Amino acid sequence: MHAMSHHKMSPNLDLLTKVFVHTICRPKAELHLHLEGSIRAERIGEFADAQGFLASQSLSRLNPHTSFANFAEFGDLYGDIIRTFSGPESFTTLVCDLGERLNADNVCYAEVTWTPQLHVSEAHPFEDWLSAANLGRRQVEEEYGIQLRWILDICRERHLHAPQMASSLSVAKWAASAATPEKGVVGLGLGGDEAGHPPHWFSEAFDLARQAGLGLVPHAGEHRGDNTGPAAIREALQSLCPTRIGHGNRAVEDKDLVAELRQRQVALELCPTSNIRFGTYQDLSCHPLKELLHAGCMVTVNTDDPGIFFTSLTDELVNAALALNLSEDDVTTLIDNAFKAAFDKSAAEKARLHFSARAQASSEVPRLPHAA
Repeated sequence: MHAMSHHKMSPNLDLLTKVFVHTICRPKAELHLHLEGSIRAERIGEFADAQGFLASQSLSRLNPHTSFANFAEFGDLYGDIIRTFSGPESFTTLVCDLGERLNADNVCYAEVTWTPQLHVSEAHPFEDWLSAANLGRRQVEEEYGIQLRWILDICRERHLHAPQMASSLSVAKWAASAATPEKGVVGLGLGGDEAGHPPHWFSEAFDLARQAGLGLVPHAGEHRGDNTGPAAIREALQSLCPTRIGHGNRAVEDKDLVAELRQRQVALELCPTSNIRFGTYQDLSCHPLKELLHAGCMVTVNTDDPGIFFTSLTDELVNAALALNLSEDDVTTLIDNAFKAAFDKSAAEKARLHFSARAQASSEVPRLPHAA
């Protein structure tokens, strides 16, 4: 595991041992995880070789310490990763790889986001990508007992320039059409660069998804900048009436907004390592996770793009516990909150019971990560 080295503190091995054993032995759920960004570095190489795709400068600099000066820099890397995909069959491979990683991390339930607008074409319509993803989903459930569900993400930057067959409204319609247990879609998301792409542009798509009974989860309040702070979260709340907020870490800068989030119990999908790599915070000791949690917000911890950030959910929990001096009760609450905020609670609970029974039958002793 890749324990982070950004915070400047001596590791408390007693705390590390206690928290790590506590987290690794408990089934966990993850709610903010991008399929495209879950790709393993070695898989990028395999895909690129198969496509005859030469590694770009952005791909060649990908390592456990890669940081991003802005969202455009990250977007360039994301685009290069996607260009290595050969077609829908790449999704099946990614989902199976992800299942193996989640199983090793004791994650029994995950809501995985992917962005149809980055993939759909006349040659490969939405149904092809969904079928390929669900082929992998069935294999993961059969092999590990992990329950995967999908969140379809609208790409903010494609709103004005996407072809009609891949418009924001099209994504919402695809999500609504696949909102069945067999097809696995449970939510509609909104990702991409917040700056210059306000939430209200997407209200029609979110209204359609709401009518279909889908969970709603726009990214908001993630990065540095005037257009990505508390005001962006507040507008998302007003324009889209979301169930959860993707990231939402900058809510901490507005006490009235924190109070509203607490009162409405809109879950926050915090992704600490991602925030550090984007430079939103200098290190983990500056992250507002603990402050938001203790303020009564429904806080969850997530990996965002684990393949790009070289992280896992256990890494996120253990490193946050060390950097922020979280108590064992804090960690328990963070784990429990993810199950409470899941869009398919029955599937999440089914998976948790399965993993709990498996853990009771296992005699494996958890291994400690390398201390930062």
